[in-house]
Amino acid sequence: MSALFTLVWWKAAGLRAARTAVVIAIPYLPASYTGQVPYIALASAAVLGAILSLLFSLAGVAEAKGEVHPFWYSVAERVLKTIAQALIAGIGTSLFVTDVDWTSLGNIALTSGFGSLLLALLAGLPESTTSAGVPLTPAQVAAEIAAEDTTIAPAAEPTLSVPAPAPAVAAEPAAVEEPVVGEPIEAGEPLIAQ
Repeated sequence: MSALFTLVWWKAAGLRAARTAVVIAIPYLPASYTGQVPYIALASAAVLGAILSLLFSLAGVAEAKGEVHPFWYSVAERVLKTIAQALIAGIGTSLFVTDVDWTSLGNIALTSGFGSLLLALLAGLPESTTSAGVPLTPAQVAAEIAAEDTTIAPAAEPTLSVPAPAPAVAAEPAAVEEPVVGEPIEAGEPLIAQ
């Protein structure tokens, strides 16, 4: 939770909340302009979307942690979160759940998701960009991941373990066999009798 008190987190979460508020408000504009939906519903959906985005950011904001994700992974995550936030915000603008126009709400949520996709394609995403702010191509992300996987920590210098010498034990002299006294061996005879 200490990340909540950093300026980097608040900037990243605030930018995400602003983007979410805009893409949720856009589908309400035509209906508000024609008078079918009051402007207060448009404003409340946008504000609820921004609040929900901040709540979702409590789970972690990749760009605040300095993480870089593949572009399409980041886009898919943003689009799905935006659709969920638009659905919740649309339900929140109704007085009762029975007042929700589910067909319109589904269209609004999908349009918000499409707006999030377009915004990501046109403006890029901070969690999938280089330090210069240029969006990473899938090949660059793959190269970064490969570079991370091949980085090997330096091996520790090997140490030799030499066992300690065993304590000296006085050994008894080995028993020596006495030669058998018998007949002399002649040349050509085998030493061992068969």
